[in-house]
Amino acid sequence: VKLIADGRQIQLTPAIKWYEYLLVVISFAFLIAWSNIPKAVMILPIVGGAIGGFIYALLSMTCLFFMKSTSKIWAKILIWLGITGLMVLCGYSVAVLVISAMR
Repeated sequence: VKLIADGRQIQLTPAIKWYEYLLVVISFAFLIAWSNIPKAVMILPIVGGAIGGFIYALLSMTCLFFMKSTSKIWAKILIWLGITGLMVLCGYSVAVLVISAMR
């Protein structure tokens, strides 16, 4: 976020780094790909499609928000791992609910 006052540009928050985007895209793409591989879904069922995409996109944006709040790289990686685990848990929970509703 930048503020322009009296012709001066003031940066209020730091910009998102390229590796933060990369980490978030890796987890998002991995989960979407996993949910579209039938043999992988037999191992660990996770939801895909519009519902999964919405859940994973929402958690990806949350991950970027929290990663932006710290400057330590190890903290950013821990945040990414934690939210990626939360993505898997949410995707699994919704998939189990859908499977149980179909029986």
